[in-house]
Amino acid sequence: SLVFEANALDGKDKLFEHQPVLGSNDKGRFALYWSQPTPGKLTSMALPETDMSDTSIGPSGQANNSWFTCPRATLKPCIIEPYFYDIDGQRVLMTSIVFPLMVDGKVIASLSVDINLNSLQAMSVQASKKLYDGQTNVGIITSAGLLPGFSADASKLSLRLNQVDPNDGAKLTELMNSAGQTESIRSHQRLKVLTPFLPIPGSKPWGVLLDVPEKVLVGPAQVLQADLEARNTAGTLIELGLGSLAAIIGLLLVWLMARSVTRPILGVARMVDDIASGEG
Repeated sequence: SLVFEANALDGKDKLFEHQPVLGSNDKGRFALYWSQPTPGKLTSMALPETDMSDTSIGPSGQANNSWFTCPRATLKPCIIEPYFYDIDGQRVLMTSIVFPLMVDGKVIASLSVDINLNSLQAMSVQASKKLYDGQTNVGIITSAGLLPGFSADASKLSLRLNQVDPNDGAKLTELMNSAGQTESIRSHQRLKVLTPFLPIPGSKPWGVLLDVPEKVLVGPAQVLQADLEARNTAGTLIELGLGSLAAIIGLLLVWLMARSVTRPILGVARMVDDIASGEG
C-alpha cells in the first residue's frame, strides 16, 4: 500500500473525496492498496480513513493502526506484529513491513509490503518435512511471542507461544529478545532450539524454533549401538565356533598320533603273546 499524509500529495484532497478509482478514499487522501488474491490477478482498493484511525487492539496487543502510526512515530522502517485484515471478503492473518517516505526530515507517506502469513506457515511445514522425517515441529515467533508459522497445528497461528507451550514458551520468548544468539532448552524429553533473526535491519528480533523429541535425536545412535552389539555377538559366536573346531582338530591329531605310537607297541605285545604260547 501507499498512503500519503492528508493533503501531502497535492494539497487538494477535498477535490478527490470518494474516488477510489483514482486511489482516493472517503476523505480524498491518496491511500491505495494493491493485493493479489490469486496468482496473476491484481486488484486495488482505496483504504478507508477508518483503517488509519482504528486503535482497537489486535492479537499482539498493538493497535490495529500501528502499521500507519509506527513509521510516523519512529521515522524508521517498522515490522508489524501479526494482525487480521479483510481482503476481498476474506479475513487474513498478515504482517507488514512499513517504510516511511520522507522529505526534508518530514514523513509525507508510508509504503508498506503486506505478507500473508499463509506463506510463513507453508515454509514452516516444508521445513518440518525435511527434518527427521517430519518429526520436528518448526515455529516462527515474533518479538511479541506470537506464532505466524507453526508446522504442528495451523489453528494455533496468531496465538502466543506461552499459550501453545505453557512449559517453556515464556522463557523462550524472553531468551529470543535478550540473548541475541541461538539458545536451547531440554524439557519433557524434548530439545527446543531457538535461533533469533532480524526481519529487517534495526528491528526487534523474531525467531525460528525447532522442537524435536529426544528419542528422534538419539535414535540413530541407538541403532548404531544395537548394530555394534549384534556384530560383537556374531563375533563371539564365530570365535566360539572356531575355538571348538580347533579343539576337535586337536583331539583328532592327538588320536592319530596316539595310534601311530601305540601300533608298534601293540604289534610287539602280540609277538610276545605268540612266543609265550609256543607259537613263536
